[in-house]
Amino acid sequence: MPVRKGSRTKARIRAIDVLFEADERYGGYGPGQLSEVLRHRKEMTAAQTPLPPYAVEIVEGIIQNLAEVDTSIMAHSTRDWQRLPSVDRSILRIAAWEIMCNPEVDGAVAIAEAVGIADTLSSADAPAFINAVLDKVYKDHLANPKPLKAKATAAQAETNFETDDAGFISLPVSDLEEEKETGDFDFQAAYDSEYIDD
Repeated sequence: MPVRKGSRTKARIRAIDVLFEADERYGGYGPGQLSEVLRHRKEMTAAQTPLPPYAVEIVEGIIQNLAEVDTSIMAHSTRDWQRLPSVDRSILRIAAWEIMCNPEVDGAVAIAEAVGIADTLSSADAPAFINAVLDKVYKDHLANPKPLKAKATAAQAETNFETDDAGFISLPVSDLEEEKETGDFDFQAAYDSEYIDD
C-alpha cells in the first residue's frame, strides 16, 4: 500500500526539484543562479502546477543561507561534496535549512522527512548517509545555535524601511554604507524582496 504524503512532504519534494534543476543547469550554483531558477518556476503558466508556498519558503531560505547551510553539511560529511549526487545535495540542503533556520520544524522531523525522501528518490545507501550527516548537523546546531537569516515578516519590513511624506523609501544607514563600500547595492532588489516578492 503506497504511503500518503502530507503537504509539507510534497512541498519538500518540489523544493528538491528546484534545487536539482539549478544544480544540473549550472553544474553547482550560488544564490544568484538558484534565485533565477526559482523566479522561472514561479512564472510558469497556470496550466502547470504552481510551487507550494512552503517549497518557495524553503528555496528562498536556502538562497539566504546557502553558504552557512553548505558549510555545516560539509563539516559533518565523510564524502566529497562535489561527488555527491545532485539529489542527495538537494535533500541535505533542505533538511539542514529546516534544522538551522526554521523553528517551526523539529530537527528530528526534518531528518526523518529527508531520510524518507532519500529512500524514495536516491540510491540504496543514501538514507543512512543522509541520516548520519543530518544527525551531526542537528546535534551541532543544538550545541551551538547560530542566528541565520530568516524571511522578513511584514513587521520587520516596516522597521527596515521607512517612507517619507511623499512615500519614498528611506534606507537604513547600514544599507547606504554597503552601497558606498561595494558600489553594488541593488535598491530595486531590496525593495522587491521586502514589498513585492511575498
